[in-house]
Parts: sequence; structure tokens; C-alpha cells
Amino acid sequence: MNIEQAKHAICEWSKKMTRDGIVSGNYGFLSHRVGNSMVITPKGVDLETCTPRDLVVVSLDDLSANKKDSSFSEQILHANIYKKKKQFQVLVHSHSLNIMTASKA
Repeated sequence: MNIEQAKHAICEWSKKMTRDGIVSGNYGFLSHRVGNSMVITPKGVDLETCTPRDLVVVSLDDLSANKKDSSFSEQILHANIYKKKKQFQVLVHSHSLNIMTASKA
């Protein structure tokens, strides 16, 4: 799979995962490893309507990205998991609205 294919796949998955209730709105991150890079959803993107141009491509070697993004901590998290778990190709993590509400209270 190349970068463009990974972008399209993430958009398809994010829409399906939103419909299935696994993630909601902009409370989650999906990434896909492609060689020594990963494609990741940026912070604040609506997962139900994301498009390939919304996604960020990050180097796993030096964490450089193709565009400025405010979800750098999530990029570090996903990159470190990919570095430790070479067999992982896709990651999903979600910030449940209930958990976020409770933590802010």
C-alpha cells in the first residue's frame, strides 16, 4: 500500500468506525504505517467527513510531517508504537466523550 492508498483507506475506516460508534466526531485518531512513514488523522478533523487532503504524513524516523498539525503528542504515541511493534500496520485510539467530560470535571 502506498501513501495515497493509505489516506483513502483511513478515510473509509474513519467513516465506518463513526457509523459503528467506535469513534465519534473528532474524538479519535487513526493511523496507517507505510514503510518508514505513517498517515494519521489530525486533531480536530471530523472523522465522519475526513478527506485524504485532511490527513498528515509523518516520518517515523524523525517525526517530520508534511504539514503543521496540533496533534504532535498523538503522532509521537503512534510513531513509538510502530517502532516497537513492527508487525502493527494500523492503529486506532479514541478519546471517549464520556472520559473527556469526566476528566475535565
